[in-house]
Amino acid sequence: MKASPNYIQWQDYNIDVDNRQIFICDDSEDEGITHQNTPHILKNILYLDSLNNNRIIIHLCSMGGIWDYGMAIFDCIKQCESYTICVIHGHARSMSSIIIQAANLRLMMPNATFMIHYGDIVVEDTSKGFLTAARREHLENEIMLHIYSQRCNKTKDFIKSKINKVQEWYMDANEALRHGFIDGIIGSKNYPNLKEICKI
Repeated sequence: MKASPNYIQWQDYNIDVDNRQIFICDDSEDEGITHQNTPHILKNILYLDSLNNNRIIIHLCSMGGIWDYGMAIFDCIKQCESYTICVIHGHARSMSSIIIQAANLRLMMPNATFMIHYGDIVVEDTSKGFLTAARREHLENEIMLHIYSQRCNKTKDFIKSKINKVQEWYMDANEALRHGFIDGIIGSKNYPNLKEICKI
């Protein structure tokens, strides 16, 4: 049986043009969001947005990744004229927990996990270079906290206190919803299943 063109797009290019869906998922050769997969993700988002302004669903399952590439995706989603829905499958950790905040509607599968933390610093440089990297990391952390606090129902100070206590703050879907990091859970009364989401 010959595969349809749309099925090939799903498998090879992580895009379902017919149903306006994009898949951002780590594969075995990647370390989350990197220079390797970001161009394809940006092209997929921009392509669907250029066709019309119907809703776009972004399926997200990622451990995180590199700040600059993640923010490129975040900004691209924010600039969409189309209504964007992001659904977390499995997990959204680190950078990917920021990316979802760009979507108009943020949803999570019931058994997925959500994790936020401060980014890591890896420096092989002089002492001056280390100080520069530390200042940059501090700025990125402040941007992250601003993004979270703009979308959730917690202050920067509250989020800081949670991260400072545990370093990596893990949440299940109910906790992420309670704190406002997402808008709903798939399987709940308001969002019973993915088929209903596709009708939005």
